[in-house]
Amino acid sequence: PGSFEQLPQGMDIKLFDPTHPTSAFSDFHKAVLRGIASGLGVSYASLASDLENVNYSSIRQGALDERDFYRTLQQFAIEHFVEPVFRRWLQASMTSGDLPLPMVKFEKFAENMVFRPRGFSWVDPLKEINANIVGLQNGVLSLQDVAAHYGRDVEEVFEAVERERELAESHGISLAFQPFGTKRPVEPIVE
Repeated sequence: PGSFEQLPQGMDIKLFDPTHPTSAFSDFHKAVLRGIASGLGVSYASLASDLENVNYSSIRQGALDERDFYRTLQQFAIEHFVEPVFRRWLQASMTSGDLPLPMVKFEKFAENMVFRPRGFSWVDPLKEINANIVGLQNGVLSLQDVAAHYGRDVEEVFEAVERERELAESHGISLAFQPFGTKRPVEPIVE
């Protein structure tokens, strides 16, 4: 580097002329990212933040597939990490007296704990909520099913709604909507 060399007789110099990235680099890059996304179980659009060739249906399907994958991972983490750690913590805390509970109650508390993973927001919330309402009306979904999609428990939802109603009444505020009340049938959305 930084020197001039004299070439021997008969030798010729070839200059370094990089022709990369070529016009095909973008396609190559997308192909690599698609392979990575497939291996990770996520959509290409989500991994690469590339919404160039997506439409509502394709992005929704990709999001639903990802959610199924993430829910499986969440359940695996709960069963193989969170629950065992909780049981060991509960046993150690009860044995040491940090939790003033009798050891005969260990199984009751250990077996009745529930870990709820986070929920997911929807691509089109209005359509999804209307679909949930129709599912509830037709008996194919329960309120717990709907609450679980949002990472909630139906009992905690009811308690929150009850607290809000009581708070509104104590302040003399009338709520214009009546959740869980008598409603007129929802017209299905036709596309």
